[in-house]
Amino acid sequence: MEVKPSITQEDSNTKRVFKNRTYTCNFMGDISEKVFIAIHGNMSNKEDDTIVIFAEQAIKLGYQVISFDLPEHGERDKEDIPCKIQVCVKKLALVMLYGSKDNLCEAEFVFEFVERFKCNIVVMDEGEHYFHTQEQLKFFEQWLSNSIY
Repeated sequence: MEVKPSITQEDSNTKRVFKNRTYTCNFMGDISEKVFIAIHGNMSNKEDDTIVIFAEQAIKLGYQVISFDLPEHGERDKEDIPCKIQVCVKKLALVMLYGSKDNLCEAEFVFEFVERFKCNIVVMDEGEHYFHTQEQLKFFEQWLSNSIY
């Protein structure tokens, strides 16, 4: 039996959800020519606090934000597809935020990636891999306001 995609409306006009047999995408904000694809980090998902904060700020500036779960995360946590940046990334323009106390991604690997893909990076002293404390989320919001325009 074929499963057809469906779109549902949530939170008035701010969030639309696209679902098909494989994955769910969230479309936040009004349809716009200015779009961000928000990709979550390890141990996270498409509806993480940082994605929501990011979307709130971007929407105020006229962007639409699309988020989805990567393999091995959120609704796709049982998929047998490795979700490693080495497997997924070929060429992107990236702006990265990194915590100096990240215990999941070694700094050497991160900075090698930054060099290889010519990313801009900001490092938060004492920041962790998963930005979740009030201080880290405040730093994240400040980073966003300096990165989105």
